[in-house]
Amino acid sequence: MNNGFTHNQARIPAARVTGFALATLLLVCGAFLLTSCGHEPEKATPPVQTETQNTNAASTGANEKAASAEEGNVDKAADEKASQDDSAKAAKHQGAYAIAIRNGGGADGLAGAAQAKLVAAGLTEDNHTYALDSYAIAGGLAPTTVVYVKGTGDDAAEVKEEAEKVVSALGLGSVQTFDEATAGESMDSFDIFVIVGKDALSTLQ
Repeated sequence: MNNGFTHNQARIPAARVTGFALATLLLVCGAFLLTSCGHEPEKATPPVQTETQNTNAASTGANEKAASAEEGNVDKAADEKASQDDSAKAAKHQGAYAIAIRNGGGADGLAGAAQAKLVAAGLTEDNHTYALDSYAIAGGLAPTTVVYVKGTGDDAAEVKEEAEKVVSALGLGSVQTFDEATAGESMDSFDIFVIVGKDALSTLQ
């Protein structure tokens, strides 16, 4: 009995089901491809700093601070040494300069005139003491003005500089190393020994 239903008619629904399944599969694949294409790339994550790196960084910082501190100590030590050197230089000559002025030019008042000229030039009695007297050498008067200084002593160089100021202020004479035999008088009590000679007659009177 056929009931009007053929065998070919029974195959039609099966073909439709297969086509529907293929279409669904294509849609799923397409959706997956679209999703994959639009996916953003992963961002690179920064490297994690290890404990060793932290230790090295801390050690480097400590070394830099130590070097800076050491450099500061060197500069400070140099400044202190310079200050000590300046203090030592200033302390070489203690007290006022003791200056002996001897009139060897044969005219009254030459020693006093020489002192007045020195004071006027700035060698005042605030830091200079003056001892005036006459002076006579064997055979007559002193022809030229001579400023004597001691050749030895911790402050010899400083005293010589002061003697140069004496010569400059008087406008005559020369600085020489003291020789007691030549000068004829001791200068144990003096720093600078000035013999005013005959050449001062025209400038100090």
